[in-house]
Amino acid sequence: MKKSDKAKDAQKPPYMPTERERVVLSEYLAKEEAAIPAPRMKVVREGKHVSVDPIHPHIGTWALTTTAAFGATHHAFASVQINHAVQASIKGDDPAPKVDVLNGILAGVAGIAPRDEVESMLAVQMIATHNVAMEMLKRAMLDQPSAQVCDGIVSRAAKLLRTYTAQVEALGRYRHGGKQQVIVQHQHVGISADKAVIGINAPNGDGGGVTLEIGDQAHVQSITHAPVSPMRGEDKERCAVPATRHGKRTL
Repeated sequence: MKKSDKAKDAQKPPYMPTERERVVLSEYLAKEEAAIPAPRMKVVREGKHVSVDPIHPHIGTWALTTTAAFGATHHAFASVQINHAVQASIKGDDPAPKVDVLNGILAGVAGIAPRDEVESMLAVQMIATHNVAMEMLKRAMLDQPSAQVCDGIVSRAAKLLRTYTAQVEALGRYRHGGKQQVIVQHQHVGISADKAVIGINAPNGDGGGVTLEIGDQAHVQSITHAPVSPMRGEDKERCAVPATRHGKRTL
């Protein structure tokens, strides 16, 4: 960036969020404040040696918050799950995990908020399965040597996605004890006979109408329809039923 561009950016007034953006930011900050912080890690290379270290000024606090994020009682269990996350974030021949993938998995586990060790294992499995399924779908979008190879990749992705769905359902059943709760709500609307008046208007050149008056006749709704032929009587000559002078038919 040129110096002139930097000077122009420095002169710009600070951005003021819109009203809707302020609401979203407030809700996000409240949600983040209530959530357990997600553990973060970094990759350290020393020659051929690769290590994964916590990003936190106090290792003891990091260990406790990480154990809480994994819903575990003992940090030893959380360490095993972190190792699974590290292995799931290694791609290709490079022994070092991808830092963004690793921290994404850890953040995903914290977002699922497992309550115990079983939910923690399911959370790690779900995220790893989802990531591999997305990798298969990405490969399916690339040029493949044959349609058969492409179909095989898509088939693997479909199996992984079905596995992911089964894992989500298993987590839901485990959290709710395998019970399903169905709530049925009924809404009743009652209108007494003395407060409902229905009038049928006779058809005219512009089409007839039906007037429905409810309550003290303060609310009136008119439903218009296309012109119709006069109603016929039941006599043999099929005489039309006469209309009253007030525009209402006698039935």
